[in-house]
Amino acid sequence: MPPSSPANLLEHARRLASQGRWPEARECLAPLAGTAGAPLDRDAGLLLAQSEFATGAVETARARLEDLACRHPEDASLRYEAAAMALDAGHFEAAEAHATHCTRLAPTHFGAWLVAG
Repeated sequence: MPPSSPANLLEHARRLASQGRWPEARECLAPLAGTAGAPLDRDAGLLLAQSEFATGAVETARARLEDLACRHPEDASLRYEAAAMALDAGHFEAAEAHATHCTRLAPTHFGAWLVAG
């Protein structure tokens, strides 16, 4: 059982995810979820959304990432992640909107230009 401090839980979840053990990573991150399922930490929220997506909770993951992107409006990497996840889920308008926002924040972000195109 990993230590229960947020930093230790996040690090443990990262190790699990890097090994492709997404269900365990998702379970490990559960204590870091805040009110209404919104994560308290940007990095924990991103990893939780990725683990949700990887375990089939696509719409939950998308909603979490949308919320994170709104909470961190100047974070181009979150916008790109939201764009890529929306594209993978077949939500093309949302993908284009996030990618376009990302290109405004980071004009040289190649991945965002690909998604926006």
